Amino acid sequence: MNEVSKRISNAELEIMQAIWNNGGETTFSRIWRSMNYNTKQAMQTLIDRLVRKGALRQIRREVYYYFPLISREEYARAKTKELIDKSYAGSAMGLVAALFADNAFTPEEIDELKKCWPAGSE
Repeated sequence: MNEVSKRISNAELEIMQAIWNNGGETTFSRIWRSMNYNTKQAMQTLIDRLVRKGALRQIRREVYYYFPLISREEYARAKTKELIDKSYAGSAMGLVAALFADNAFTPEEIDELKKCWPAGSE
């Protein structure tokens, strides 16, 4: 699992999502405008933590620009693996079975999943 993904708090994840949603390269001002955060100082503290953790890179031009060093997909894969390892003893089948048991999939999603399996493996 990506060690950086493990160490991102929920509050820091909100910052990462704002950066990913802004197209991956953004300024503090753009992040601030896209979020409803209490104070600029609190948000700057979270950004600084993400830089120290290696989740963001900061480059100074006319202002500071922030670049994600992990993608949304990398983060999601790491957190999914963590969930499977912790909650389902490493069994991805356990997670999928739980999702089916909870009717988490729409009929359209089930059709899409079926397309993932090669012909003749059903």
